[in-house]
Amino acid sequence: MCKRISFKSLVIGLLLITTLLACQPAANPIVEVPLAEAELEPTATKEYPTQVPVNLGATADAQSTLDALAATSSQATAQAQASATSSAKKTQMTFDRRATATQFMVLKQTATADVILLATAQAQPIADQIQALYSQGVLDTTEGDFTRLEDFDESWAQIDWFKWWRTGYSPENFVIRTDASWSSASDKANWYNSGCAFVFGEIDQYNFHFIHVAMDGYVYLAYWQKGKGYLIAQRPVKGITRPDGKAEIMLVVHDKRVTVYVDGTQVLSEYASLLKSGGLGLTLSSGTNIGYGTRCQMKNVDLWIIE
Repeated sequence: MCKRISFKSLVIGLLLITTLLACQPAANPIVEVPLAEAELEPTATKEYPTQVPVNLGATADAQSTLDALAATSSQATAQAQASATSSAKKTQMTFDRRATATQFMVLKQTATADVILLATAQAQPIADQIQALYSQGVLDTTEGDFTRLEDFDESWAQIDWFKWWRTGYSPENFVIRTDASWSSASDKANWYNSGCAFVFGEIDQYNFHFIHVAMDGYVYLAYWQKGKGYLIAQRPVKGITRPDGKAEIMLVVHDKRVTVYVDGTQVLSEYASLLKSGGLGLTLSSGTNIGYGTRCQMKNVDLWIIE
């Protein structure tokens, strides 16, 4: 069970190492969802609820994204068998991690000063962010639980599809940040469908929210309801490069307000009225079938669950 710690407790270090080593969730299956309508049944239609703002004056690329976001996930079931072997391997990895975590829990009793300092150093980036968000009024508390998640490194070559890897956490209010990098095997990929970020508020593979930092230089916020995608907002992001690039990405979800920062700059802040507490995952969106497709790496993945 995760131990609740406050922002002030980070400087102590000892409480933090307990949280870092004891709170390791079990891994969950990978979820795959189509972004494009090209191979879907012709009955698929776009529906934009009146309470959800939609940018109808978007560029051609962005309009393609609106079309893509409206696609159902009817092909997700067909993909389940293809990913069965991968899921089995990840299940074995889960058992391996649990065994390692058990050893950690024994060793933490005699943690050295160096280990404690390392834990504190790991927490420092998110600790600085929490304090800044509190000072700016984005958060109304600095109380919460800190966890350093495993590094993420995945590639996929299936054009206009995205998938996510569940973290095992289902927070309602939280902050997650990471140092992300990406690359594409093609210099003519569908850039609006190439990139990475997060799925959150996941009820199941048909109902979830989705934030996407894409290589076309936009960040997209959308949600899926009963298998249909709805665009909430899209905002331009400076400094996004392709086919290779990198950025610090931070997602803040607090009282249904979704705020996204890229390289320390706020690029999106929207109210998501339908957002509920649900699963949190790391995503990869593939914009090409060529070679390895699209690759996404996330390091220093820090999660702060607000209490």
